[in-house]
Amino acid sequence: MYAENTTRTCVFYCPKTPAMTFADVYVTKFCVFTCPDTYYADDSITSGGQCVTTCLGTYRFRENSTKSCVNTCPLSQGTYGNTVGDMCVKTCPDGYFAQQDTDRRCVSVCAAGSWGNKITKICIKNPLL
Repeated sequence: MYAENTTRTCVFYCPKTPAMTFADVYVTKFCVFTCPDTYYADDSITSGGQCVTTCLGTYRFRENSTKSCVNTCPLSQGTYGNTVGDMCVKTCPDGYFAQQDTDRRCVSVCAAGSWGNKITKICIKNPLL
């Protein structure tokens, strides 16, 4: 159970309204608005949000600026989903390229009509197509 500050009660699941809170499973056992360091807010869990160390399922990428689990890494941060480490990164690891599409993932093979630039580690669309 978790301590919920608004109602001052112990709850099985932290409330999603009026403001989203997350169950700090590992550190304080409180419902928190922001997860502690090295933990990420996962609101994909049906029963209620939790602070997790590993993001699973559809929302698999850990995003540092918001400390949350995301399906797509934010364009505003200039990051891509590193499918090797499940983390949002600005530069893809060696052997991977940043796919410039709506999924924003690091891929080992760029989409048809694109090629991987080994210096910038970005998929470049072929201008002749």
